[in-house]
Amino acid sequence: MGVALALWVLRERCPDGWLVAFWEVAGSDHETGRNQGLHAAYNGIVRLLRTSGGLSEDAARMK
Repeated sequence: MGVALALWVLRERCPDGWLVAFWEVAGSDHETGRNQGLHAAYNGIVRLLRTSGGLSEDAARMK
């Protein structure tokens, strides 16, 4: 539930494509693919939030 809520909150600041990709890959049964996909989607979301001013460098380091 926590991940779904976080993605819901981010929907105003991040394109749906990144959020949907994160959600879909999180449900994957393939462990290696899931890990790689989650990291890629997470990094894309963080990059978009940083460039839009929605995430400070300090907040990003607290992951």
